[in-house]
Amino acid sequence: MHGCCSSSRHDGDVGDYKGFPPATSCVHSIQYTPSARLKIFLSYGHDKFQALAFHLKASLQQRGHVVWLDIERLSAGIDWEEGIAGGLSWVRDAGQDGRVLLVMTPHALRRPDGYCLNEVARAASLRLNIFPVMVAESAPPPSIAMLPFFDMRDCVPGEPEQQKHSKDSQEWRDLMKDCLEMSNFLNKAERLYTMLELVRDYLELDGTVFDSITSYGVPAVAGLANLRLFPGFEGAHMDTPRGNSVRRLLTPSTSLSPTHGGSILRRDSTEELMKTETLSNLTLQSDENVKNSGGVDVSSTISLLPSTEAMPVAGAGNVVNQDTAPDSRKTRYVLSYDESCHVLAAQIYHDLTESGFLVFPISTMGIESTTNARPESREDALQWASAEKDGKLILLLTAESVGRPHGVSLNDVSAAMSAGLGFVPLLVRPCEIPLSICRIQWLDMMDCIIYKGDGFSHGTAASVNRIRYDSRKDQLISALEGTLDHEGQQARLFSLLAPFNFQRQISQLTECFVGREWLFERFQMWVQGCSAPESMCELRNPRVFWVIGQIGSGKTSIAACMVQSCPEIAAFHFARQEDEQTQSARRCILSLAYQLTTQLPEYAHYLQSHEPLEEIVPVASFAELVAHLLIDPLNAIARPTKYKSLVLLIDGVE
Repeated sequence: MHGCCSSSRHDGDVGDYKGFPPATSCVHSIQYTPSARLKIFLSYGHDKFQALAFHLKASLQQRGHVVWLDIERLSAGIDWEEGIAGGLSWVRDAGQDGRVLLVMTPHALRRPDGYCLNEVARAASLRLNIFPVMVAESAPPPSIAMLPFFDMRDCVPGEPEQQKHSKDSQEWRDLMKDCLEMSNFLNKAERLYTMLELVRDYLELDGTVFDSITSYGVPAVAGLANLRLFPGFEGAHMDTPRGNSVRRLLTPSTSLSPTHGGSILRRDSTEELMKTETLSNLTLQSDENVKNSGGVDVSSTISLLPSTEAMPVAGAGNVVNQDTAPDSRKTRYVLSYDESCHVLAAQIYHDLTESGFLVFPISTMGIESTTNARPESREDALQWASAEKDGKLILLLTAESVGRPHGVSLNDVSAAMSAGLGFVPLLVRPCEIPLSICRIQWLDMMDCIIYKGDGFSHGTAASVNRIRYDSRKDQLISALEGTLDHEGQQARLFSLLAPFNFQRQISQLTECFVGREWLFERFQMWVQGCSAPESMCELRNPRVFWVIGQIGSGKTSIAACMVQSCPEIAAFHFARQEDEQTQSARRCILSLAYQLTTQLPEYAHYLQSHEPLEEIVPVASFAELVAHLLIDPLNAIARPTKYKSLVLLIDGVE
């Protein structure tokens, strides 16, 4: 425990709720030493209420705590879901000093793709301390529906006319600014900070470990008027020991006696701390620091700001330690693109170098720097980038650059993977993202080029849309500096479906692959509608192409090469003998489903618009998963016209 002792005077908290007489004669002087830096994961929606979340984050940091915020910790080119998982693991490793602060808004928790749904689900599975804060009316995920929430709905603009303003309008910004400066918000925020600092994990009835917002002292600190139960809490399904305990916690007593039902204090604690019916001087201090603390009463406005001298803001842990974060200006970058977006690549190169980034020079003669350049020049660029740690390939995504099998950047992608480079994908035109990097967050730059003439692929002159590009340029620089504001909708699907990563295996298997042209020809015949010869088919099913061979004959290498070169393959899976998880039939289906969402927009829309996956995936059998995730959606969506067939490739079937 660190920091000087703080105290607060709360008047009229107990009983002043729903007609119960106010406890005006009851004074709480809470004197405590704040915990050693809390580790707080801030979960919020990127919506019109995010200013409130940012205000909470700044205030908590001023109080000496470390706050994990996505726009500061995640950037383009990293595995988005791994970053979220790392932040929550950091909270878990903090033990009793770890917190998840959930700012509840409709955008954050909308089904099926609410920004915070996967964060809440993962936090609940890790049994982390979740503190729900209701900012705008929204339905809770089932995993937190049994918790009380801290009500701040009256701290933001709530009138229908006010809600009509857009998130980025000056009118809305002014409204939010005014609300966040009002005493109502400031007082409630102080109570919220105090609740986060005082509460500890607590073993409740029947030996059940309760989330810390249900600890017995919460109403005394937060105030009963600020705590609510979610709608539906009174239903029969909530008539459980845990539900009843939460109800008792928030049920005020008409008596101030600590020995009667409804008291916010446990009987054994009150008998020692109090001898009268007036609650007085409730002291919560660490034994080891009591001798160093000196409490000073303050006015009825809560003021519990810990000393920042004793608790520096610098973070700790492998997720948020800013001291060890790589300097983005020292990272080496290589651009990879096709001819149609050379003008954009040249502009990006100019702006990044002007901003101090290290970027390998590109040709001033258009595409000569990529497709027509000598192979060794591209190798030199990638070797230059990999000479220093954290080198990255900035990949401009178009059908010409990454479309299989002739995308001009596919070799760069494979070589970059072999060299251990990271990726910064920039989506310039709609295309199928290579399966090898489909897990990586991309930055949308589709509105940055103005094309002249009839299209993209005929060498038509193009120019940069300066109005759009200027804002995207700032986003790109923020991404490279690690502060990109993502929407990251794939994060939810990634969390639920948990796809495998076979990038390294594919890179190794295809690096020196040659031959087997006859097999690829037969595969193409099958794809185009011709059944393979009987010698190639164990089962004579025109919809199944079987490749059979002895162990070590190269079946997996062939499969890896097909994944890279055959555009008909929409998803794949490798069952590896050394990895038992890849041999799970359920995991195979889930991984295939995730890949399909990155390749088929109609498929992804189908999953998002039907029964929530959170209610299907955990309990469905293998057969049900096949039906819900493969058969039903693929039969329902419109067949793509670009290819006659879509292929799911599975290697290692026993």
